[in-house]
Amino acid sequence: MKNSRGAMKTLVFLAIAGTISVSTGWCWFEKSAPKDALNVNSVAADPGAYRGEIKVRGIVARTSPARQTFVLIDIREYRGCGQLSCATKFVTVHSQEKELPELKTDVVVSGEMAPSGPGYLLQAREVEILNR
Repeated sequence: MKNSRGAMKTLVFLAIAGTISVSTGWCWFEKSAPKDALNVNSVAADPGAYRGEIKVRGIVARTSPARQTFVLIDIREYRGCGQLSCATKFVTVHSQEKELPELKTDVVVSGEMAPSGPGYLLQAREVEILNR
């Protein structure tokens, strides 16, 4: 009887831990974003204010392989809404990669903001995929 109680406590603990990890989106195999990564809404609010190398974390909302670009939206807006079309601000990324990340992919882009037409592009030096 004593052993079955211990086993039951272990099972309850594992069930609670599993529920918490799933509900918070944390998994041991998921990469975490760098602490110095900026959010999309901050960068989109004043893209010309960022000079030099920056890191921006966001969710891929659109891609244009012909132009080698993709659009990032803020991860908090995406999590709150669950749709790619809810975001009011975005950052367009130009990438030299042969393959662009898929829609709904959580990424951190390292690069520099550059003027492009009436707005700005984030010229990607590196695209790190966080949720494989």
